[in-house]
Amino acid sequence: MYDQRLFAPRTRRVIVIANEEASRFNQKHLGPEHLLIGILSEGAGAAANALVTLGVDEEAALIEALKVNSPKKGQAGEHVPFASETRALLDHASIQARRSKQASIEPEDLLLALLHKKRGTASVMLRELGVTPEAVIEEMRRLMVRAAEEATEPAVVRRIDYYDDPQAPAANSLVPSVNVFVVNDHDEVLMIRRSDNDNWAVPGGAVDLGESVPEAAVRETLEETGIHCEITGINGIYSDPKHIIFYTSNGEARQEFSMVFTARPLSGEPTPSDESKEVVWVPKAELAGYRMDRSMRLRVDQFLTEGPTHIG
Repeated sequence: MYDQRLFAPRTRRVIVIANEEASRFNQKHLGPEHLLIGILSEGAGAAANALVTLGVDEEAALIEALKVNSPKKGQAGEHVPFASETRALLDHASIQARRSKQASIEPEDLLLALLHKKRGTASVMLRELGVTPEAVIEEMRRLMVRAAEEATEPAVVRRIDYYDDPQAPAANSLVPSVNVFVVNDHDEVLMIRRSDNDNWAVPGGAVDLGESVPEAAVRETLEETGIHCEITGINGIYSDPKHIIFYTSNGEARQEFSMVFTARPLSGEPTPSDESKEVVWVPKAELAGYRMDRSMRLRVDQFLTEGPTHIG
């Protein structure tokens, strides 16, 4: 079974339904036909709505699915393994999601992957139901564009930090990240006031594919502050599984994993960005007076003590 962290919550629901359908008929593998039923049954979003708009009925789709994979005798298993075709289309959906810079696979990515091959199981099923895959893709994209146009206000994106909290969501993501203590000639530290939680922090963010960790540290600092810097050392590694970072925009619950660096500024002026409401140089002696999350306070205190590299 694939790592569930690859899937958005709605996609996980689609896979649960698909597994239930395959199990109900005691079938040995979970195929594309079951995923198509799962998308229809889950019922939310542009993928399901495009199918319904074009007249794809769940019951009729189930009949077609049973033509592809007939019911078997015996007792159904609880978990049905993916068929090879299913694994291939999930790989394709994962690639498409990464290209779109999404944190996880949505049902719309899944439907695109299902219909990627003209002779694939889902494409053949839809043609038997009188609907072309091309029409489904066009309608889904139309619905997605319309939904974006109808949104009168941008979604409120919030970051919520939990520490050793029983109410915290279960972690579904682990992303290498960086934080950077940039210190100027006046012994001041570059600080930002974050847009997503209004707390103060040093600049930082996730490491992208194709770049090294130091490159990510320099890039994130420049993007969030307008300051180009040079990395001078490492202050610590923070990977406490009790610290969960929840993003309301996509349901990602990220386990802490941050590498913290020191740096010196080379050029630029403090400039806010989409991720930073304010960017300021703060004297080290005044850092205690700035509101920040517990995890950031821990990093700041470790930095100010100038002790050995933190590993924890």
